[in-house]
Amino acid sequence: MKTINFVPACCKGENATHEGSVTLRLPTFDEKFDYIEQMSVMANDAGEIEKDVSMSKLRTIRALVKLSQSHYVEVSLKNKVSGEEMKSFDDLQYSDEGHAVLMEVAGQLVHGFKVGNG
Repeated sequence: MKTINFVPACCKGENATHEGSVTLRLPTFDEKFDYIEQMSVMANDAGEIEKDVSMSKLRTIRALVKLSQSHYVEVSLKNKVSGEEMKSFDDLQYSDEGHAVLMEVAGQLVHGFKVGNG
């Protein structure tokens, strides 16, 4: 298993609101392309598989975040002002501040992590 220490955007720059990082298990070749495939073919409400060329961005983001859950190894983020900590995928889901991290990680799993993140 290959992991990466990922520093989300909320922890970077002069205006960073949080400090810390997220340790993620990188997707294998097969997983990455499975995720891409699943984004282009989804089941409709009746459970039938259909090509969904007009899938909304929101639906795509939600699906990617669900797929990304198994890649979280460790979460260690702390709000610089309030001191509130996010220590798990669930913490990220229940915190409005965590939603941006979930979306950022999900996108990176499909598009690839840039060398030098963390």
